[in-house]
Formats: sequence, C-alpha cells, structure tokens
Amino acid sequence: MKQIIKKDISWLLERVPDFMDFYNNQSYYFINDGYLAGGFLRKMIKIGSVFKAIEQDEGTIKPSDIDFFFYSEKAAQDSFDFFKIAKGTYIPTNPPLRGTTLITAPNSVTGFAYEGQGSVKLKDQKFPYTLKFQFIAKSTGTPEQVLNRFDISNCKIATDAKSVWMIEDWEEIEGKKEIRVDKANHEYLISRLAKYLGDDYSLDQSNHDVILKLMLGSSKYVSPIKKILRNKRAIKLATIVMFYGKLGRVNVWAKEPDYSSLNNDENLLGDEDLAINIYKTRAKEEQNENSASC
Repeated sequence: MKQIIKKDISWLLERVPDFMDFYNNQSYYFINDGYLAGGFLRKMIKIGSVFKAIEQDEGTIKPSDIDFFFYSEKAAQDSFDFFKIAKGTYIPTNPPLRGTTLITAPNSVTGFAYEGQGSVKLKDQKFPYTLKFQFIAKSTGTPEQVLNRFDISNCKIATDAKSVWMIEDWEEIEGKKEIRVDKANHEYLISRLAKYLGDDYSLDQSNHDVILKLMLGSSKYVSPIKKILRNKRAIKLATIVMFYGKLGRVNVWAKEPDYSSLNNDENLLGDEDLAINIYKTRAKEEQNENSASC
C-alpha cells in the first residue's frame, strides 16, 4: 500500500486560495486537534475554492458531508458538544466569524459519528447555505492512521489548517482522473464508487474482479450498480453479461414511437433485461468511438 506523506499548509493554499477564509470563519470545527479529511477536501481542491465547492452543493439531492476526524473519541464528542452550545447564537471567536450564521441543533447522533447542521454564508450571498458537519467518533487516531483506513485512495487527504496529509501519489491519480480502490471488503463501497466515478473519471483496474464480485453479490445497491455499469471506463464491457437477470427488465423501443397510437406493436421490441440494454448501448458507443479514431 502507498504511504501517507505530510506537506506544509502552503501546498493547500496554492490550490485553494480561500481556504483560510473558511478556516477563520469555521475554526471552532478544528478545536481539540480536529482535522478535515475525505471527499469534501478533495472536492474543494478539484474546484480550487471552498466556497465554490459549497455553492455547487447547494440544491443537490445529497450534498457533501464535511467530515472532521479526531485523535480520540472523547475529542470528537467534546467538539460536538461545543458545536451544540452554539445553538441560536454566534460563537465568539477572534477574529469574529465573518460570514457564519446560526448553528442549529444536531439532526442525529449515531454510533459512528455525531451529525449537526451548520450554516455558512458566502461573501455575496443574501441567505446562508446549510451544510452537514460530521464529527467522526468511531474512526479516530492520527491523520496517517485514519487515512489508511479509507477505502478509496482519492479520499486519502486531510488538513488541520497547519499541515496536509495525503497518499503519496494523490496528485498523480487525480491528474490521471482515476479512482483507485485500496479496500473492497464491504458492499457500501458500491455506493461510494457510483458517487466518485463521474463521466470524467476512470476506475483503476487492479481491483476490478473484487469490485465485480461485490456488485454481483449485492441486492441493496442496485441503482449504484446500474450507474457504474454505464461507465465504460469502470467495468469491462464483457463482464456485463454476468448481470443478465439481476437488474430487472425494461421496455425498449425499436424506434421513436408514435405517441398518438401507443398500441402500435410494431414500435416495440418488448421487454429486455436492463443489463442487455446497457451492454448494447455501451457496445454501440465503443464501436462509434473506434470508428472515429481510425
């Protein structure tokens, strides 16, 4: 497994110039040696701005969690308790919180993480954005220890606003736009892959067969499986045949139907397994791409 390396905070500030504005406004989340890690930090680096990353989340069905990790479970709980104290008031800090509005009560407490909703108001916004903050209680330790437990290499990045920790080839895999899986021992990975495998990212193939096994054995994550299978840079075309009979059936039109006479059976191919439909679509796309490159 690749090593976790440590860099000065200047590395992050070069890529996310407004990070310290976020830190100054939200510094209470970093108390008790807390550090920000995972997908949201990766996202702000990709976009080049904390506030643009937050703004991009606004209005989405499932906005990003902002995850804070700690050296101990007690530190996570203490930080969350401090978060709750702020209910209905501004938190006194020095300098004052520019652009931070009221903190609400926590929306849930789970065995894994304490969750709360905090409001962040961007500089030119009339109304604040509400974000979900998670204080992770069941995966504690140093940044190196915590990052080494993550299943996806691209999420192995953390900062305490003084230093940055990351997997040693983080910049390389992000530069190649490749999602790499280090651990594939739980089917929840399927949902995470569907989230991170956008149209512009491919999947490192070193764990292809293990991931395939997880997908074939899962009955819980059917929608994410469909999304992953449609990504031609994730799962090999030939392996889609293994999903025949698993993903349900769809109606496939032979041609665009005449909607004024939907009873015209000539317009229908009939029911077809969704995996077959995905296979045909991908095969056609790849054939067109190969033809265009000749």
